[in-house]
Amino acid sequence: MKSEVLYVDRDGVINRRIEGRYIRDISDLVFEEGVFEAFKELDKQVKHIFIITNQQGVAKGEQSLNDVVRVNQYVIDRIRAESGCGVLRGVFFCPHGEGYCWCRKPCPGMIIRIWNIFPGVKHMRGMVVGDSWRDYFLARVLGLEFVHVRSDSAETRYIEGVVAVRSLLELAEIMKRGRAESQ
Repeated sequence: MKSEVLYVDRDGVINRRIEGRYIRDISDLVFEEGVFEAFKELDKQVKHIFIITNQQGVAKGEQSLNDVVRVNQYVIDRIRAESGCGVLRGVFFCPHGEGYCWCRKPCPGMIIRIWNIFPGVKHMRGMVVGDSWRDYFLARVLGLEFVHVRSDSAETRYIEGVVAVRSLLELAEIMKRGRAESQ
């Protein structure tokens, strides 16, 4: 695993997923265990990290666009403050419902948008890190590596032939070991 760019899902990977509802406020947000340590280590391993997330609660009227922006900014601020991660570039999200757009994962629009804003990353080796089949198919469509995070709050279906980890921290440790072995 020698990726230079990570596209990391938010709910179920960075923070705990809340079953049956959407994160509307920072008081609803619970970070997954070890996430700050993971970003601290990933800062040494990769050149760019982008958080990518579907937020269809906006389309359903269960959260506002401002709710999503506020929560995403809080996630960025906390990760940077707690980990010192300088390669976290931002959060990209889709506020649309099922079947309405090309930016909703597993469609590739979110990452294509990133490539348009940060043109150099398109040609770097990339990896999607996620907890669902949507993340898996997004990676497949774009020819990117995929790592399945199977945390307690993530979808638990096993995807055959795919690297699976229990947390983002476990992935960071694997990448660290891989770098040390290649030197």
